[in-house]
Amino acid sequence: MYHLFSANTGVALKTAVNANTNYPQEIKQNVSEKVADTDDKTTATDILRDEIEIYLRNRTRRIPFAEVGQNASKADAEVGFNQTTFDVKLDPPADWREPITSGNLTGTSVSLTTSNLSATFPDLQKQEGVQTQIGDRVFVGNNLPARWLKGSNYVGAEENQLIAGVNWNRPTSGAKQRWRNSQIQPLADLGITDRNGFWEEKAYEQPKNALDNVGGVRIITGAGIYRDDDGDPAKGTPTYSRTAPVAPTPTALLQTNPVHSPNAVDTATNILKFKNLDNIYVWSDTMRMSSANPATTGTGDLLMRATAVYHYKINSAAGVAQEPLACVSSYHDPSYRFLNDTNGNGVWDSGETYTDSRRNTSSVATASSFAGVLPANTATTGGKSNNGVVYTYPGRTTFGANRASLERQARLVYPNGRVVNQPLRDALSKFSGTTIPSTLQASDYSAIDTALCAISILNNPASNTVAAGTANMPPHGAIREASFLDGREAKQVSKLGANFAALGNQNDLDLELRQPLEVRTTDIDLGQLASTVVNTTEYLLPNSGIIYASRDDAMRDASDISTQSEILSPTDFKLDPTRRPNAIRLINGATLARNPSVNQNRYTAQEKGLILATNLPAYIRGAFNLHRTPTALTTEIEEFITLAATNFYNRNNPNTNFACRPGRTGCPTAANTGDLWRPATLIADSMTLLSGSFLDGTRSEGDFDINNNTGVPVPDFNLSATSLNGTTLDPITRSRLSNGFLENGFVTNANWWKANAATSPNPSPTGRIEPRNTGNLGAGTAEQLGSYALNGVTPIQRRVNSVPLYVMEMCRKEDVGDCQPNDWFVGFDH
Repeated sequence: MYHLFSANTGVALKTAVNANTNYPQEIKQNVSEKVADTDDKTTATDILRDEIEIYLRNRTRRIPFAEVGQNASKADAEVGFNQTTFDVKLDPPADWREPITSGNLTGTSVSLTTSNLSATFPDLQKQEGVQTQIGDRVFVGNNLPARWLKGSNYVGAEENQLIAGVNWNRPTSGAKQRWRNSQIQPLADLGITDRNGFWEEKAYEQPKNALDNVGGVRIITGAGIYRDDDGDPAKGTPTYSRTAPVAPTPTALLQTNPVHSPNAVDTATNILKFKNLDNIYVWSDTMRMSSANPATTGTGDLLMRATAVYHYKINSAAGVAQEPLACVSSYHDPSYRFLNDTNGNGVWDSGETYTDSRRNTSSVATASSFAGVLPANTATTGGKSNNGVVYTYPGRTTFGANRASLERQARLVYPNGRVVNQPLRDALSKFSGTTIPSTLQASDYSAIDTALCAISILNNPASNTVAAGTANMPPHGAIREASFLDGREAKQVSKLGANFAALGNQNDLDLELRQPLEVRTTDIDLGQLASTVVNTTEYLLPNSGIIYASRDDAMRDASDISTQSEILSPTDFKLDPTRRPNAIRLINGATLARNPSVNQNRYTAQEKGLILATNLPAYIRGAFNLHRTPTALTTEIEEFITLAATNFYNRNNPNTNFACRPGRTGCPTAANTGDLWRPATLIADSMTLLSGSFLDGTRSEGDFDINNNTGVPVPDFNLSATSLNGTTLDPITRSRLSNGFLENGFVTNANWWKANAATSPNPSPTGRIEPRNTGNLGAGTAEQLGSYALNGVTPIQRRVNSVPLYVMEMCRKEDVGDCQPNDWFVGFDH
């Protein structure tokens, strides 16, 4: 069967699949519809593989460890599977399809309680209209797959599967045999949220009539432009030098040349290359971005990052090849925040400022009026970012002049072996001439667009900015970058063996070696998108509601290094230390209504609400899509006016505003009535809710920059001379250990206590001012520490008052790994 993967074109593969009697009709039909005749071999065979996987996933139940243990052998896992039979008919074995019953428990540790969950006969329950049994409210499918075999045909959730020997607890009359229905929705497309998949295609597709649910906005953040200089002259002349930068390239803060780590995902000789050229190693943006001394102008290896914004109404004729309507700067430096305490009382007072690297640099902040962006920078506030500012797109005609630079960017690799910008590498690998071909996919175009945006902004950050209120442009600050630490995202929990392939699946890494992963997010201000007009009749939150968002710097878990890594890594119970769980975050989303002050909140059939689709994790910060009326924005409404805590079934006074809008049958008719709530669907790799008071914080409050943030896995080592001088340690790790530092700094410098600890909540620093749902660092009230200190992963070593301290030594190098014996000293006046 699998010899069909040798077909060299789309049309050849479709012909071979249709002629093969072993393939089910469902696969044949889907392959015929999805594979284009002109598709190359890789694209066509990927579609066929996906269709086979979808077919089998929909017909296979989830196998619990009680049947096949976590560390079972391959032979144990394949019990019941017959390759010969499988090649003749593409069906999983019966034991892989059917749920556990009293008849097939042999060899498992599963026990069954067939009387649970107790439930009323469905006809009787509908007649009574009351849920009296737990099974009336909670439906279970007992692991019945999405498609199960009934006779000789596969059926779905609409069919009842009778359960032998089990009856309904409350029948209408006499005993009635109980049934179950599958609770699993069948997969239609494995890559439904992947780049170039269903939702991204729908975002740029043009609607044929006003009610079509297609046509949206795409928000794609690029991987960024980095220094392309690892100190090896044999790799060519760098565009952005580490040792001799040419303006506008800033001075390099990290002078140590990055090298391939012995603990990387692959060996230096085996890792894939771009056009057979040697890889160029670079430090990631998790490394120090700015000096702890704000007067120092050097930066980390990330020089600029940009987001490309596409809207189906702008440049629509080009389809998949449409150009962005705007570039948005996404260079966010979370390094530090210090109080300029002019009166020395230790708290913030009116008129005092903070030195904050998250502020935009003065050259950007003074270029035009940036309402909603971080406050203007001054000589004392130490801004280092360029974030949320909207620029015009330079055009793809600039590609030729920047091609050599982009090809060096495509060669960049982190010391841990992960490619810095895989989408750009993939896109440029498809080039044969000197211009951008018209046959690229959406991910290829956006990788090039975001890189061209970033280069343009880097070269002249004060030019080509968009004046506030410019038509068809997102507002400044509506799309911007943020970073924080998520307590669920520990970098590594298992010891690393001799190499990356020997990564364990046990939580046996010493606690003092565990670190949180910094999460970079593209923040999308839904309130601003919903009120920004595009092309006079649309909004940045379009009629379809479709927002497709992604980041090219996100890296999936690739703990399995085989050719089936993408399938096996999510389920191998190994945590990949090199992953980057960067994400999309929705903010200011309490109201999704599009300009209700203008349209009086009237219903229109074209407006669908919100559909956020992303192939990444997603976060929501603060209130989201509240039920409230246009005249009472501070008061939420419920389905019934009387809120009876115990009289659920007898409520009889519904609130006619709830989920209603003027213009719909049964809803209020007066203008500015009804509900500002809108239907909302979020499709993401995972979903996390953050409170409105969640504080991202800065690295300085949690000593983040003192940690080892190279992204290289922590090897299993000891502090013997043999281990320190061996070849299995990464150079940075070895240097840190030689200076007495493990992976973490243990947050010894955090400002844990307020001045009056007896009356103030702890932990909470003195007079801290933080933003909530906006990017305005000049507003807010005294708040607690942010995520960089309070994340639940970073090991903490507390200092105790009234206990004598040991003599403290200091080294003023930017990275502790760079410190030599003569760099250490005692005293502040050295």
